[in-house]
Amino acid sequence: MQTNKLLKALLGLLGLISSWQAVHAQQPQPAKANEPDTIRLDTKLALLNVGVFDKQGQPVGQLTQPDFTVFENGKPQEIAFFKQEDEPISFGLLLDRSQSMGESNKLEQAKAVALAFLRAGNPRNEAFCIAFNDYVGELSDYTSNYEQIASPLTLLKPEGGTALYDALIAGLDKLQRSRHPRRALIVITDGSDQHSKHTLNELLRRAQQSDVQIYTVGFYSPLEASVYNDDKATVETTAGVSVANPKFIFRALAEETGAETFFPRSAKELEQTIAAIAASLRRQYLLAYYLPDSPSDKSYRQIEVKVRNAALRIKTRRGFLSDEATELDKTKPLGKHAAALLKLDLKNPGELAEAATEPPPLYRETFDQAGTHWPQTATSIIVKGKYRVNDKVVLPALPYQYSDFEATFSVNFLTPPERSRLDSGQIRNPTSDVFSVAGMSFRMNETGYYQLSVSAAPNPEIGMYRLTKVAGGREIVLISWRRDSAIRVASQFKLKCVGEKIEIYANAMKLNEIKDATHRAGKVGLVFNGGTAEFDNLSIKRLDR
Repeated sequence: MQTNKLLKALLGLLGLISSWQAVHAQQPQPAKANEPDTIRLDTKLALLNVGVFDKQGQPVGQLTQPDFTVFENGKPQEIAFFKQEDEPISFGLLLDRSQSMGESNKLEQAKAVALAFLRAGNPRNEAFCIAFNDYVGELSDYTSNYEQIASPLTLLKPEGGTALYDALIAGLDKLQRSRHPRRALIVITDGSDQHSKHTLNELLRRAQQSDVQIYTVGFYSPLEASVYNDDKATVETTAGVSVANPKFIFRALAEETGAETFFPRSAKELEQTIAAIAASLRRQYLLAYYLPDSPSDKSYRQIEVKVRNAALRIKTRRGFLSDEATELDKTKPLGKHAAALLKLDLKNPGELAEAATEPPPLYRETFDQAGTHWPQTATSIIVKGKYRVNDKVVLPALPYQYSDFEATFSVNFLTPPERSRLDSGQIRNPTSDVFSVAGMSFRMNETGYYQLSVSAAPNPEIGMYRLTKVAGGREIVLISWRRDSAIRVASQFKLKCVGEKIEIYANAMKLNEIKDATHRAGKVGLVFNGGTAEFDNLSIKRLDR
C-alpha cells in the first residue's frame, strides 16, 4: 500500500516536470509553415525560467512584464520576450541501475515511475533515456513513441557501481541536439558517484554553460538520508574515503540551473511536496533579453531578476558561463552548495575506482561492526559479527575486479522454509513468496554477470541451487534448479573460476562444473531475496595463472 502511494505520488510529480521550461541563450525566428510549432534560436537572446513566491512559499501568478526587471552583471536589461504558457519540451531521463537500486525494490519502482512519466507528458514532447551504473549506456534515442523506451527499460537489472557525473554530462551533450528549445534532465538515483571519469568541477562547469535545467530525485533509505546530511559537503564511505555529498551536488545543480531537487522519505511527505511544486509550476514565467556584448569570451554573465514587490522571492538560474571557458570562474558569485564543493580537494571518483580494482591476494570479511566495508541499511545490518539481510537486496559489489578466483561464503537461512508448494518429485523455480534464495553474483561488468543462487527449501535437509548469467540484457539459465543433500539450512559455499571453467561446491562437496566464456572478469557481490538470512566467513582468493 505504501509502495502504491509512493508510485502514485511520484507519477504526479514527474508528470509535472514535463511542463518545466528550460533556460536558453538564443534568439527566436518565425517557424515556416511546414515546420513544427517550435521556437528557432540563435545565440543572441537569453531565456530565463522564473518562479515567484510569497512569504509562505506559495507561487504568485498574474504578474505582467512591467512587474519584472532583469539584471546582467548588475546592469538592467530590456525584456524582449515574456510568456507564461506551456510548450513542448525535450528532456533526458537518466535512471540509476547500480546494485544498490536493487534494495527494497527501488529499481522496479523507478522503472514504473519512469514509464508513467513518459506516457503522461505533452504528446509533442520528445525524450531519450540513459541508464547508468559504472557504465553509461543509451537505452533509447529521441522519440515521442515511448514504447521504444519501455521495452529496454523493463529489462534493466541492478548491477555495478555509479558513474553519476558521466551520466549527467552525457545527458547534457545529448540535449544539445534536441528538437525543442526548452530542455531538462530528470535524474533518478540513490547513491553517490563512485566511478566517473569526469570530475565534479567539470560537471558544474558544464551545468553553468548549458541552458538545461537539472532535476533530481533521490531514492535514499532512512540510513542513507541521515548519512547524506544537508549540512556536510563531504561524506565518508564505509571504506573510509571522503567523497562529495550527493545531496550537496544535487542542490548545487539546482541552484546553478534554476531547477529543483527533492528526496521523498514517505508517501505523505511526497504528496505534500508535489502539491507545492504543482502550484508553482503552473505559474512560472518565461523572460528573455538580448545579450549585451561580453568583455571576454570566457566571461560569466551573472543574472538577477527582481519584481516590484520586494517581499516576493524569485527563483531562477544564477547565470551563464561562456562556452569558451575551460574551468569554473571561482571569483564569480556561486550558490552556497557549489561554492562549498569547489573548495574541496577530492580525488576523481574514477581514479578512486581504478585504484581499487586490483584485488589483494586474499580478501577476507569478518563482518566486524567497526571494520566492515559492507553497507548497513534497513535491509542489511551487522548483527554479532554476521551480515543479516532481509527482503530483496542486491548488496554492493566489492571494489575489486576479479578474473580467476576462489570465493567462499556461509549462509544461514533464519526464516524457516514454508511448506513446499512444489509437486512431489518435480523441480520448479523457487519464488520469494515460497522460500528464501541467497547467492553470489560474480564477474560483474558493463556487459552482464553470472549468479549462483541457493536455497534451503523445499526440504530443509535437501537444498537447491542453480547458475545463471545475464548477457545482452537477458537472463540465461546455465544450470537449472537442482536438489542436492549437501545443501542445508546453514551451509558454506565455494565458487572457483579459472578461465571459462566455473566450479560450485557446498560444504566441501562438489556440486557441479560448467564452461562458459561470456564474462572473463568483473566484480563480486552478494544477493538475497525473501525472508531473513545471515552471511558470514566471506573470503576471495585471487588465482594467478
